[in-house]
Amino acid sequence: MSNPVDIRKRDSAITVDGVYMVYRVGHMETQALRDVNICLREGEFGAVMGPSGCGKSTLLHLMGGLQSPTRGRVMIGGTNLAGISDAKRTEIRRDKMGFVFQRYNLLPTLTAYDNIALAKEICGKGDEHGFDPKEILSVMGLEHKSHHKPSELSGGEQQRIAIARAIVNRPKILLADEPTGSLDSENSKVILELLQELHQHYGQTILMITHDPEVAGAAGRIIEMRDGRVLDKVENLFYAVEQKHQH
Repeated sequence: MSNPVDIRKRDSAITVDGVYMVYRVGHMETQALRDVNICLREGEFGAVMGPSGCGKSTLLHLMGGLQSPTRGRVMIGGTNLAGISDAKRTEIRRDKMGFVFQRYNLLPTLTAYDNIALAKEICGKGDEHGFDPKEILSVMGLEHKSHHKPSELSGGEQQRIAIARAIVNRPKILLADEPTGSLDSENSKVILELLQELHQHYGQTILMITHDPEVAGAAGRIIEMRDGRVLDKVENLFYAVEQKHQH
């Protein structure tokens, strides 16, 4: 387990600074996020937890540069996503981020291996960067399913392939939106153990969205949201342990 002091000395992977998000439909306004401030450090595994409609998926889309905030800044490393062109945002997503969603979004006509290999080809960084598709299939425990198409895989296996595709290029940040939402408890456990292994053994920075406290418990840090706000609590379980020991 990472040392809490070490985490706070690390550089920021994602900084959300005073972010508001307002959706307008006709004359109606809906405030999805209200003054959200979060700093996720390099090598952290964080979970944003809250009920449906609290703004957590909107937050993930902003962190991934898929949307721009109405007000405030989202920084990836030292880069303000709102201050760069669409082309540059696309480049940052391609080079620095991996996305995992509740729906696996695998290409149905391609095998498990080819779904992963295509992601590597699109990134265009060559074989020396990231994982070899065979290697990552082995990490996922699915080397024996490499020639199967998605329709021949279980939900849990498809989600593992989706994770493999997201991390094959070793992105700095993995953003996962309800990655266990479509899975039964046994497959959910496999996926969470896999994310923990990626975090612990490969130093992967992970931000996971969930409404389930048990799923959130797999992370080292839980950020709770309600009604578009981050709740004013001790955010980091490491810090909470450290503070308790200081008394």
